[in-house]
Amino acid sequence: MISTNDINVFLNSNNYDIRKSGNARWLDQKVTYDVSSIIADCVLNYIDSNENSEFTSSDIWHSEYTANNILAIFNKPDVNEQKMKNEYDKFFSQPLLFLASSKVLTLTKKGKRNFYKLNNRDMLEFIATREYNSFTFTTMYIEKVMRDSDLWPEFENFFVNQDKDSYNKLKESFGNFLREYTPINGELEPNRIFTKVINPLAVSRRKYGTKGGHISKSIISLSDLQYNQPNFRDLHTKKPKDTSRSDWATQLNQSVNILRTTYQIGKVKKFLHNYNKEYRNNQSEILDNWSVGSATQMHHIFPVADYPEISDVIENLIALTPTQHLTKAHPNNNTQRIDKSYQKSLLLSKLANIKDNLSGKTGPKIYDFQQFVNVVATGFDVDLSIENDDYEILINIINQYYI
Repeated sequence: MISTNDINVFLNSNNYDIRKSGNARWLDQKVTYDVSSIIADCVLNYIDSNENSEFTSSDIWHSEYTANNILAIFNKPDVNEQKMKNEYDKFFSQPLLFLASSKVLTLTKKGKRNFYKLNNRDMLEFIATREYNSFTFTTMYIEKVMRDSDLWPEFENFFVNQDKDSYNKLKESFGNFLREYTPINGELEPNRIFTKVINPLAVSRRKYGTKGGHISKSIISLSDLQYNQPNFRDLHTKKPKDTSRSDWATQLNQSVNILRTTYQIGKVKKFLHNYNKEYRNNQSEILDNWSVGSATQMHHIFPVADYPEISDVIENLIALTPTQHLTKAHPNNNTQRIDKSYQKSLLLSKLANIKDNLSGKTGPKIYDFQQFVNVVATGFDVDLSIENDDYEILINIINQYYI
């Protein structure tokens, strides 16, 4: 997986000074981390499915893959519905302009139309694979733009003081800056963009941000940045102590867009399958008597039904052969059952594979040790903090749990 250092190297190779670019669309109203992630995924799918590497917003908009997933995830009408044309134009064009402004894509204007090409696949894949990756990239990019534009001292002052005066000073400076160096005029548009700039920064620092045109009364949360849907993972953390995981998941089905979760799971499964095929010769991630053949099954170590909050986390997935999946992981082909002793073996094998990946032995880095710690903590229902990627401690914890 790309590290924050890799992102810094990429961002530092570019100058995003708005005073030089005059770019008013480096960030916009529809640019939320969840929308940017799915648009990045749709772009990757389009690029990999078409010979022409150049594309427009309309190409992404009207692709079958995009249409199916936008309908499922954001509960929007058919992408071909005429009255939704303006809404969809913003929904697709604004994240694409954001990706181009950050240099993940390149933008060429031909007449009045924008044409895009891939500039950095690693960054695009990083943004597409996990919504939180998209948040991380967006936040780091916003800070880099503000630093390059010499606006950062005002933001820094606000995040230190967190009061009405520092907020008003920052908001005024930001609006004046946009009106001076970009084609933006008036009050409304700068205020909308201000929200998209300050709140991701606030979330990453656990600070107050903006709500309703004023300093927020509470710390901004990640869910405040989402486009229009409640988050299954966030809601699941509010599970009552006296309610089982499976019962709580059933209750949540009416509260969230389950198809969105299904999409996220499918996306990360596809990513792991492609990675395993390219860099591990399609082998199973656990070598035993049942590992003969191709690893076509992307298996959840901790089942989706009981642990939906880690259902789209790649560290909770392991590539298995069909025999391993339906004979060992799920005894007697019963997908409602799991073999605890085999689950232990899967966790230990996954940890070993993560270690190999992070040490550079198997392709580009795609894993995060702390994410695997979170998977184990969630699966065991315990508070778990392990610093410095200490594999031995985690191995001992896994072994002790299954005694």
